[in-house]
Amino acid sequence: SPAPELSAPRRSTAESKAPCRADGSACSAAPNSSLKSTISFYIITAMPNPNAWGSFKVKLLGRHKGSAWWATLSPDGKLGASGGQDGIVKLWELRSGRLAAELAGHESWVHQLAFSPDGRWLASAGGDERINLWEVKTKVWARTMRLSCHAFRSVAFHPKKPILAAGSDDGQVTLWRLDKDVPPLSLKGHKDLVKIVNYDEKGRLLASASHDKTARLWHGATGKPAGVLGPHPRAIECVALSPDLKLAATGCQDAKIYLWALPSGKRLGVLKGHRQRMDSLCFVDRGARLVSGSLDGTVKVWDLQSRREIASLVHKLGAKRPGIHSAELRKTTM
Repeated sequence: SPAPELSAPRRSTAESKAPCRADGSACSAAPNSSLKSTISFYIITAMPNPNAWGSFKVKLLGRHKGSAWWATLSPDGKLGASGGQDGIVKLWELRSGRLAAELAGHESWVHQLAFSPDGRWLASAGGDERINLWEVKTKVWARTMRLSCHAFRSVAFHPKKPILAAGSDDGQVTLWRLDKDVPPLSLKGHKDLVKIVNYDEKGRLLASASHDKTARLWHGATGKPAGVLGPHPRAIECVALSPDLKLAATGCQDAKIYLWALPSGKRLGVLKGHRQRMDSLCFVDRGARLVSGSLDGTVKVWDLQSRREIASLVHKLGAKRPGIHSAELRKTTM
């Protein structure tokens, strides 16, 4: 297929330029609203007491045409990427709030984005049966991976190996070798669409969350089955693995977070506090805490030892509270 067009960058529509100390972290969020589809980045100032999650400041960078669906941060915390209903991938410089590029290459929704561990590549999963790979430095298209599998819902890079994983509407998890010209490996087991795929930080396990009410675990290097978490009461929207691989967390459409022991798969407990489903989960502070983003318009931080909510960010646009589809943390030197 022909290379996607790279449109010229436009001036950023930043609405706020909140400063961030060198010991802070940045948290991305892609709120969805019928009125305004704003891309927001929360600046979290670290505090000496780990239980006091400091002050929260919001940097509103800009908008997509239609709903914004996903936002993610580069490994060094200097860049943000966002995608949504307009099929455009946008790159943002977080320090200045400037829109660095608009990458046009999808004919439908951009469902998810992922930076490679070295920050060189950005992958975008679309509803047009394709995954585009972009070179971040030059901001140009590099490669397209396609399957006749309905829409791609999720994408993730292996942290240590040149492997790209994706989940799709037909219930498949697909692995591509980026360093070899070999056919992709299809991992079968789910009975409904795969909403999210996630590796642990060392790539030992790959987790996939599906609307078939289960999360599945796969060996990170081979793709062989490694376990099943569930069933859950309703469809699963997200899954995350702790850094030490002793814990998994799943976000269900019943607005609850389920905690699972690994490798046994035993359910340990439930975190309650969101009013609507979660679309993203990530472990932080070496696995001691969990961050969740929900359609109720909040990003919550949970202490896993006490299993209590210790912080909540509420995103509002006027009287509206748009749902949040993605939330993650990166250290930043902004």
